Amino acid sequence: MGVASFARYDGLADWYEEYNAPAAAANQAAIRELLGPGEGPCLDLGCGGGQYFETIRSTGRSIIGLDYSADQLRIAQGRDADLLVRADAAALPFEDAIFPTVTALWVSSDVDDFTTVVKEAARVDALKKSSRHFKITSVLTASPTQATRSSEWQG
Repeated sequence: MGVASFARYDGLADWYEEYNAPAAAANQAAIRELLGPGEGPCLDLGCGGGQYFETIRSTGRSIIGLDYSADQLRIAQGRDADLLVRADAAALPFEDAIFPTVTALWVSSDVDDFTTVVKEAARVDALKKSSRHFKITSVLTASPTQATRSSEWQG
């Protein structure tokens, strides 16, 4: 589908930061458990204002936050990321197999083409290239306060 048509959260980032804070806080332990311990950079697709950066870092990973919304990245700048990138998750500006971990937390309804986002996540995931197994840590539950592993993909 190509580049996103617009940044959905530009102009809404401050509101969303406050609105989503209780759900983000409630999901910290579940996200930590889903990720497990790790190392190296984690690409956090659709990172928004960075509400999960602290949780990702607590697992031993460094953080590369990516979002299409400049307004969301403005908020994320106040959090502990190693690098913030403004880009479309459906057209990632990274080489193949470069990240040991890729997350996409609650973004499935915020992108134009989630299938392409998953394919791009798999493309840049280093462990998928070696093990042919890619775990999608995108949370797709009906309730934003219940984190569950959505699926596993065999490639």
